[in-house]
Amino acid sequence: MKTFRNVLEVAFGILVIALLSISLSTLWPDKEYGLSGWIQAVGSILAILAAGQIATLQSKRQFEDAARLQHTDRAHSAFRITRSVIEITENASDLLDKVVEEFGGSGAYVIGIGSGSLTFDKQILNDMRDDLNLIVVYELPSARLISQVIPARAIMREIAREIEVAIANYNTLDALDYKEFFDRLSYAQRRVGIHIRRMKRIANSVERQIEIK
Repeated sequence: MKTFRNVLEVAFGILVIALLSISLSTLWPDKEYGLSGWIQAVGSILAILAAGQIATLQSKRQFEDAARLQHTDRAHSAFRITRSVIEITENASDLLDKVVEEFGGSGAYVIGIGSGSLTFDKQILNDMRDDLNLIVVYELPSARLISQVIPARAIMREIAREIEVAIANYNTLDALDYKEFFDRLSYAQRRVGIHIRRMKRIANSVERQIEIK
């Protein structure tokens, strides 16, 4: 855009020079015209210079307004995408919270699910992964946001896999295994929560920049 503006300014300069040349050749007064002829010639030249300057300033202002509008549009788009990413991540986090609450830190509950005496909707685990897969990383508006989405998604994938493994191998796990399993669940909750809070700070930063009321 800056290059195009420079080209346009050069074009205006050439136009002004051309008009001045024409004016000088056609309007420059002979001696017989006296003072009025000189005044008319000088006035015509000044009018051409003024018109060229006004056109250049208007062009510059239009480019600046367009650049400002484009920047604002990008900021609004970044804000909407960031809020959408936060919502998706929070939904996945809510599903993890639901699983943790349902298990209640009880190895016996996991054993019940694995043995079939208790029911558990395993679709929840798929939803935990699939929700975050909706986020297209390369379309995110900033590296800061990407740096929060990628680890959050990795955490959700890994913890969903660990839950599936614990349920499938319920009869081979001892008390220490179950303790470590529930510790990892709690750790995953905390880590995802940290990433969500960071995403919200990014969104708030964008919001302040574009002064959304």
